Amino acid sequence: MGFNPSSYAFFEVTRAWPARGTEKLKAEVYRRWGWSEDEILSVFKKFPSLMSISTKKLISVMDFLDNKMGWHPSAVASFPFVHASSLEKRIIPRCSVIRVLLLKGIKEEIFLSTMIKEDHPVKDMNS
Repeated sequence: MGFNPSSYAFFEVTRAWPARGTEKLKAEVYRRWGWSEDEILSVFKKFPSLMSISTKKLISVMDFLDNKMGWHPSAVASFPFVHASSLEKRIIPRCSVIRVLLLKGIKEEIFLSTMIKEDHPVKDMNS
C-alpha cells in the first residue's frame, strides 16, 4: 500500500489489518458503492483503522449516508473517519438535525465534513 515502515501510519496498518482475506471483502463492499481502486487505497491510507471496522458496520454507514442522506459515496470516501462513529449515537442524530435545517431552509447545503467534526469540550466557566 506504500506506507513508510517508520511512520505511525505503518504501525496503525499492522495493528488494524484484519484476518487474511477480509481486506478483499471490505474492498469489495466499497466497490459495490462505486468507489474506484484509487479511492479505496486512498481511504485505507488516510484511515488504516478502517480495516478493523466490521463489514456489517461499513455497509450500514454507507447505506445510511447514501440512501437516507443522499451523500454520494465519493463524498464519503473523502472523510473515511465517519465509519468510526457510532451510527446510532452520532451519525443518525446529527443527520436528523441536518435534515431539519435543510427542510426548513435554514441551510441550503451541509457538507459531510461538518457532520463528522470531533466534539470539543465545553470550557467550564466556573473554574
